[in-house]
Amino acid sequence: MSLKKLCVLTLAFLFMLNVSAMAAVNYKVAVGDPEDSEQGVAALAFKKYVEEKTNGEVKIDLFFAGALGDESEAFRNVQKGTLPFAVGGIANLVPFEKKLGLLTLPYLFENLDEVVAGTNGKPAELLNGYAVKAGFRILCWTYTDFRYISNSKHPIKKLADIKDLKFRVPQSAVLIAAYKAFGGSPTPISWAETFTALQ
Repeated sequence: MSLKKLCVLTLAFLFMLNVSAMAAVNYKVAVGDPEDSEQGVAALAFKKYVEEKTNGEVKIDLFFAGALGDESEAFRNVQKGTLPFAVGGIANLVPFEKKLGLLTLPYLFENLDEVVAGTNGKPAELLNGYAVKAGFRILCWTYTDFRYISNSKHPIKKLADIKDLKFRVPQSAVLIAAYKAFGGSPTPISWAETFTALQ
């Protein structure tokens, strides 16, 4: 059995300066995933856009695969104002604004078209309003896929098969509660620490 869970990525930031009134500057962007991921594609497009629109007066320095810390740490630094931009999974923004957890609800969306519709237009305004209250602003979304449950013990074909299995989850209260409701034992672990935890 697969658990369809939206895995949306967001580019968040604390502030933007008036680029027409300043000398050339560099901004760091923390990217949780590698350069060849959906996050990487969004970050590279952002870099190209900003540098072209400012005639090279604003340079964007990209740091991929958690080089500046895991996604939670990067978002925390954006919130504090010590890092201007971060790209990461929506579940890692939930600890800063619980209302964004609605995007991590299991079975909320049935397909990618619904995901796109649910993160653009009026829904995007609502979601951005939540983010702004926490000190962020969502600039774009990328869509990686739905979340699937897997394990090394046995196939999961029904909810009862989840009982007592241990699962890694992001630090999202919604996901933790969902896995507990399914009978599993969820543990919040950052993506960067997941490989070590699996060992």
